[in-house]
Amino acid sequence: MPRKSAAELAVVPRLADHHRRITAPDGMTVEKTELFRKIVEDCDARHFAQSDAPLLRTYCQAILLGELAFTSAQASPSALGDWEKCCRTIAMLSVKLRLSPHSRSDPKTV
Repeated sequence: MPRKSAAELAVVPRLADHHRRITAPDGMTVEKTELFRKIVEDCDARHFAQSDAPLLRTYCQAILLGELAFTSAQASPSALGDWEKCCRTIAMLSVKLRLSPHSRSDPKTV
């Protein structure tokens, strides 16, 4: 193996470039996997740890279920309660995953 030159040794690698993004858990539908990947790609590479994947999967499920519940509520107002439950779940999980604007900001700097 050839020795590295002084110029090669002087280059400091960027840590953000070496951080791998989390992957979707197995068994997710295509639609849920696409939403999962979009959320992960929209955040900084260091935002999630692989241990966040099950919680993020549940967040994606709640979003897609909320869309279905909203469609059902438009057809039948009695289904509005299901949509409200989905919205509460989405809001709670977005705070836990630090996806909402409120949970991302530091109160000391606002």
